[in-house]
Amino acid sequence: MNNYFFKQALLASGWQQNVRVKLDSHGLITQLNHAVRKREGDIELDCVIPSMPNCHSHVFQRAMAGLTEYKTSDNDSFWSWRKLMYQYANNLDAKQLYDIACYAY
Repeated sequence: MNNYFFKQALLASGWQQNVRVKLDSHGLITQLNHAVRKREGDIELDCVIPSMPNCHSHVFQRAMAGLTEYKTSDNDSFWSWRKLMYQYANNLDAKQLYDIACYAY
């Protein structure tokens, strides 16, 4: 896998200079050092900061699909669907979301 050398990186300890990141074959960080030299073969970049993973999910919609496939009245609209969606989502607990995710994926 690739190894990276950053001129500066925002780590838990703050901004650090000359940071080398070693990855395994799955792309997971196995080693992180700062105040080190670039090694031959390292991919050199200027700066890196940690990112926020995208952890949100719409999996609950899989379980409510049948509730909203057809209009139940002529007044139904996107807004009535949205209201039902929030009502449904707010009544699910963690175990139910887990079960729905297992079913969906």
